[in-house]
Amino acid sequence: MVARVKEIGATAEMITNGRLLDAKRSRRLIDAGLDVLWVSIDGATPGR
Repeated sequence: MVARVKEIGATAEMITNGRLLDAKRSRRLIDAGLDVLWVSIDGATPGR
């Protein structure tokens, strides 16, 4: 989806909780042209 958005000339942004964001996925998003990555930490509690 990121690559398609970039093909049409739009800015690609993504919001995630980051839970599944490992090095491989991160590299694929960067290579696809992701412009902005928002990581949400809403609801975080101490000790977690």
